[in-house]
Amino acid sequence: MDYLVRPSKTRRGSEYSPYNPPAVFEAIRLPNYDIARVISNHIPNEAVELTDLRAPEPLTAIPPEPLSHPPAQPSVQPSSSSLNKPSPNAGVYRWRAEKRLQAKQSQGFAHRRDTVMPQLLETAAVHKTPVNVADFPVDSSGWIAVNEPVGMQRSGRPSAAEAPRSMQEYLDAGFSIHKWNGRDPCLLADVNGHVFDLVGRPDDLGYLAAAKRAHDLMAEKSAGVVWTAKETDAHRGVNSINEGWFWSKEQCRLFWLCGGQKGIAAELRNDPDMKRIASFVSSAYAYWFPELYSTATARITKLLKELQSQVRTFPMSAFTCVAFNFGPQVSTTLHRDWTDMAGDMCAVVALGDFDPTTGGHLVLWDLRLLVEFPPGSLILFPSALISHANIPVRPGETRSSIVQYTPGAVCRFVENDFRTEKQIQESNPAEYDSVLAAKSTRWATAVQRLPTLAQLGVYTA
Repeated sequence: MDYLVRPSKTRRGSEYSPYNPPAVFEAIRLPNYDIARVISNHIPNEAVELTDLRAPEPLTAIPPEPLSHPPAQPSVQPSSSSLNKPSPNAGVYRWRAEKRLQAKQSQGFAHRRDTVMPQLLETAAVHKTPVNVADFPVDSSGWIAVNEPVGMQRSGRPSAAEAPRSMQEYLDAGFSIHKWNGRDPCLLADVNGHVFDLVGRPDDLGYLAAAKRAHDLMAEKSAGVVWTAKETDAHRGVNSINEGWFWSKEQCRLFWLCGGQKGIAAELRNDPDMKRIASFVSSAYAYWFPELYSTATARITKLLKELQSQVRTFPMSAFTCVAFNFGPQVSTTLHRDWTDMAGDMCAVVALGDFDPTTGGHLVLWDLRLLVEFPPGSLILFPSALISHANIPVRPGETRSSIVQYTPGAVCRFVENDFRTEKQIQESNPAEYDSVLAAKSTRWATAVQRLPTLAQLGVYTA
């Protein structure tokens, strides 16, 4: 097909072209040139490039080895016109959005607590337990719990291989079922009134729809994946991808751990539904555990300033790390996440399509409870201290989960102003003595940061 290129004119006679072409070029024939085909071939490429530009990380394959910083955003060379004046539809809007996000990250959710908490406490139930949080086994530093072998020896807890698996086996062992609708909050209190929380979920059908889409996205992204040894978590018995800020003992520095499998975790972290779930987690963390949230927010702010980075697992998250546990039927074996921060909470969101009365329960070994854990619901509890597992769901049902947490080693390194204890000892012996002295009181101080029923204004007979 032949095409003619001619200067176009408006109805008033003005030419579109900024110049007047000479007469010899007034009509040019382009034989065998299919412009429509060329345009259609380039449209998909443009869409991919735009998607990549909006993502905080490139969606190409990410190496599974640790990186000192998250993968950089794709660089874009500005056009000559953008150098003169920022586009009002791009640059200004982007700048305003960044400012709003920075303000939200700085302010957090704590400012709304006085308004929200009375409403939450109206529907909150209380379940008293016979445990004393202060008696949970913590290592000498106070940052992490004792390791699994020592913990099992002290508590008499069986190994994952020897522990019950089915609901009936747990019931036969003396456990009881804690009925929970997954929406209304329930406070689990120790003998001194210190609490951790079955948070629930927003009473919003839109949130449940977002949770379902998030589960479907995890299933879609993991379909056909061949899991490597690093992603097959033998300690927890699930296929999992972790991303976030970790501390390297070998290199004595913080690094961003990028999950493998062609950047699946990065795609999930930037999904709008995942962000909505993570935002709810952050708000619940701020409302129910204000001192822990304030400390965690200050910690991650200090960390990012030191590393000159703005990258978090989720925009509003105060946790440094996230784990995506992939189905089709996630069911962790009995374990403790003993390397997590001992005095902090771990946030677990259950996803999937299953009957929470027949499976998917959260086993809290030390409390002798099987907690019904419906899809879309959130539980905040100290996973470093309490041995936990899941009851398997029934055949044909599906379950996955999202876990947010902070390693104790990261907390220690940030608290020590990004120095190891050996470095402090060599540079400032007096400060080193103070660091050692703080170990003896750290765990007791951490327990005092946990809210009590009295502080929340909840009084029980």
